[in-house]
Amino acid sequence: CDSFEMVMDYVKKMLPNIDNYSMDKLLKEVLCSNISKELNEYGVEYHVLQEEMYSPRPETKRIKELESVNLALTQQLQIATSNVNRLELSRAQHMSQLNTLEAKVKNLETTVSALGQFISDLGYKHKDLHIPNDILRIITQINVADRQRKLLRGPLSAPELTYKCNKQNNDTN
Repeated sequence: CDSFEMVMDYVKKMLPNIDNYSMDKLLKEVLCSNISKELNEYGVEYHVLQEEMYSPRPETKRIKELESVNLALTQQLQIATSNVNRLELSRAQHMSQLNTLEAKVKNLETTVSALGQFISDLGYKHKDLHIPNDILRIITQINVADRQRKLLRGPLSAPELTYKCNKQNNDTN
């Protein structure tokens, strides 16, 4: 018999049908068998298997190495992602500041242009008004810059067209 199930099957089916001689032979064999010897053999096999289970295997070592590498790479990825997010936020803030500064520059250019035009108009209308040379130089630079901007921009925008029409109306009056 190779397994406990086979032994139980034999005891249930064959034992009741066995003759006395065979029964005596079987009982003598059972009583004479050295179970402690077999138990010791099984105990040794059990301990060998248990030691194999607890002994470190090369695959286990490799798996732990790969897990530590994976953990390090995951941390690097988190740091890189954090840096990218921080840089994107910084870029968005810089773009916002740049747009604000560009709007302020455009506003200041418009103010300087209007003041320059005002001073020019004052100089043309009041010939006896003395304008310092530094101011005249600045007015000339403003006028040149305005002409260059108009050439680069192309056609006049609606506010510029309104300003030009109002100026011409004022000049004719």
